[in-house]
Amino acid sequence: SGKLVGAHPLTSGYYSTTVRDGYTPIIRMFGRYGFTVCCACFEMQDSDKRRINPSSRPEGLVEQIVLAARICDVPLEGENGSTNLDGGSFEQVVKMSKFYSDGLDNPSFSFNFVRMDRNLFESRNWASFTKFVRQISTISMFGAGSDFNGGGNMRSF
Repeated sequence: SGKLVGAHPLTSGYYSTTVRDGYTPIIRMFGRYGFTVCCACFEMQDSDKRRINPSSRPEGLVEQIVLAARICDVPLEGENGSTNLDGGSFEQVVKMSKFYSDGLDNPSFSFNFVRMDRNLFESRNWASFTKFVRQISTISMFGAGSDFNGGGNMRSF
């Protein structure tokens, strides 16, 4: 028996443990049908959540999903899961983006910045956000999550 990654996957009818990968088969199936995998919480780090719950590993979960998308050659969209973003959060998004794309010839990655609030527009937060936008836009793999050439049949899920 393995240690459960989280309780939420169990409620949706599949499970992932230290000895069983519950995500790769799902992502592989998405790839067969031309879907794009969307993964929230790109900014979360294990160290932040362990103070609240010592067994929490959101960063590990995102890495598992990102790695499965990479292995299965499935396009990936990242998202932030919180409005509480700082320089470290933005650096984590860049790190996860590179984890997916580094070494791939034609990676298909996009990032949806969601869950904004008025705090984002405060001067110190705005400065961090604009730095993040510059950083992620210079990553050579960054591109649109949609097929603008009209040749493919991409669906986001």
